[in-house]
Amino acid sequence: KDPTATLSTEHFLQNPHLSVIYTLRHPCGVIASHQRLGWVGTPVHDFLRQEPFFQRMSPEVQAVKDRNLPEIEGLAWYWRAVNEYIMQVSKQHSDVVIVEHETFSQHPEAVVRKLYEQYGIAFTPKISLELEQLTGSQNPTDPTNNEIHVLQRNSRDNIDRWKKMISQRDERTIMKICGETYQTLQALPNTIKIKA
Repeated sequence: KDPTATLSTEHFLQNPHLSVIYTLRHPCGVIASHQRLGWVGTPVHDFLRQEPFFQRMSPEVQAVKDRNLPEIEGLAWYWRAVNEYIMQVSKQHSDVVIVEHETFSQHPEAVVRKLYEQYGIAFTPKISLELEQLTGSQNPTDPTNNEIHVLQRNSRDNIDRWKKMISQRDERTIMKICGETYQTLQALPNTIKIKA
């Protein structure tokens, strides 16, 4: 939702002591969260006013720089712009690991085990227990008191939560703008895949 760290990815990559793990979230989930939290407006215009980012965007994204957009479209173009940037960086830096939010939510332990193995960290029973406490079905699906960051959630039920908040018409609009970028990121070789 907040791309500040995302847009610093290349800066982080300059530090040999840091690794970048990017959480790829379904565009409809991101936009539903923006709406839930009252983060309205079309931040894509602020993003595109930053010349270094503007120059790297596809012609389709560049074309919306000065357009007056309905909120859903503006948020969708924002998601696409930020994720086009991540797509470019990920293609140039194969060490950037992409974890799809939905994959993590369905298979939290498998994803964490894979990450720990990749970075040479021991996966212990204590970590497994902590993951279950944070992501298990005993947790609420909805954020408590509509807070921004609620870490203990029923992760499997949370995956499709946005479908209750986004109309089918808005979903079609969002995916028309974001779908190709989303699918490309899902298919990148540095995106973690878990066999069901």
